[in-house]
Amino acid sequence: MVWTYRKQTVNGGDFVCTHFEPVETIDCPRGLISYVRAALDALEIRNGATHTEVMVTADGPCLVEVNTRMVGADGCHISLARLLTGTSHPDATLDCASQKRFDALPDIPRAFQGSGLIVPLVSYFSGRVESTPGYERMKNMVSFLELCSFISAGSEVQVTLDCFTCAGFLVLAGSHEQVWADLEKVRQLEKEGLFCFTEARCSA
Repeated sequence: MVWTYRKQTVNGGDFVCTHFEPVETIDCPRGLISYVRAALDALEIRNGATHTEVMVTADGPCLVEVNTRMVGADGCHISLARLLTGTSHPDATLDCASQKRFDALPDIPRAFQGSGLIVPLVSYFSGRVESTPGYERMKNMVSFLELCSFISAGSEVQVTLDCFTCAGFLVLAGSHEQVWADLEKVRQLEKEGLFCFTEARCSA
């Protein structure tokens, strides 16, 4: 699959990722997929999972990094990838163990069956978590698919300054309009506060 991500300045941190958006193959910049494959060939990476970061410039694709492993982020991409295309990065990696399943994999990602986003959650507050009312409200959103987070009662939360201090990953899926409408609600919830902290009162 191909994904784009957007970063902006939040809480004084210059590289806070706000969302990952899957991109249909027909909407990819021309030559992007073949460029990445050529880069893997040039590096003699022939087996196993990879994920690659590329900047699209006025002069064409520019390689940033190649990782010889599956993408991380708590596996938050898996459920959305399966929903949109019928497979995912780890599913395809396992399919390599069977010649029949490997041969059945599409050469490029299948056309999407819907729309979706992965939303790294931003915390504007820090402290020891007492409860997670923001999480509960997000789970009731129309486009909610999954919430990937290790934060629960008793966890210490920092103000989000980078990818390492995000407050979990929310996965949204559904119609394009609903997904983006719910993203706006998430951004407002973050500013109101996702968590109740032991040192302060709050209301859900």
